[in-house]
Amino acid sequence: MHKKYLQLLALIILCSRLGPMLCAQTETAPSPPQKEPESKTNPIETDSEEVLRALIRNSGGSEEMIIRGLEEYLVKYPRSVRRQELEEQIYQLAIKGRDRDRTISYGEKLVLVPEAEPGRIDLLTTLVSTLRARRASGDLQRALQYAEQLVTEFEQLIATSQKPGRLSRLQWQEQKDQGLASIYLVRGRVLAELDQLDRAVADLRRSYGLYPLAGTALSLSEINEKQ
Repeated sequence: MHKKYLQLLALIILCSRLGPMLCAQTETAPSPPQKEPESKTNPIETDSEEVLRALIRNSGGSEEMIIRGLEEYLVKYPRSVRRQELEEQIYQLAIKGRDRDRTISYGEKLVLVPEAEPGRIDLLTTLVSTLRARRASGDLQRALQYAEQLVTEFEQLIATSQKPGRLSRLQWQEQKDQGLASIYLVRGRVLAELDQLDRAVADLRRSYGLYPLAGTALSLSEINEKQ
């Protein structure tokens, strides 16, 4: 694990070249004497290879230390051209460390940028499940918002996806049905926890009609016990 993250951060370091370029751009014609005070406000350095190297040395292989180091780096270099990539790494490390607060915080940042996280369906699903698990004030309402977004994006994905050549039409349809069933189950569970039982039952029955997931049957059974 230590080697994996050292390699990852080493790649980040190799790509972090913008700072020297900016410095080179400032070496133009000398400023007139009256402009001297402005030289104290040169463009802010956006990245530092030296700081990232120190982050690697000081982490000791600890994922928690890497997270803290990356967060400190982003505070020191708020204009970092690697911000999105570094935030994605913090998010992934937070999931592995079962850090719900950071998973939600960084997940909500990433979900605002469509291209930030290739696995947007996984991102939205993780946000919903983590908010449900944390159960802080307002978390279930936010979970429902992301569940609604999840259903919309997954339906669009299914509608525009092409059948892989290695699958038969029957296999492809089964995969789509199972995926949709899982997504409706996710939203149905959130609705049930918010006591929106009519909508929850509709989602769960739709899910079960597409593919008989055990989780769907269990959720329907739990709702029946409430009613």
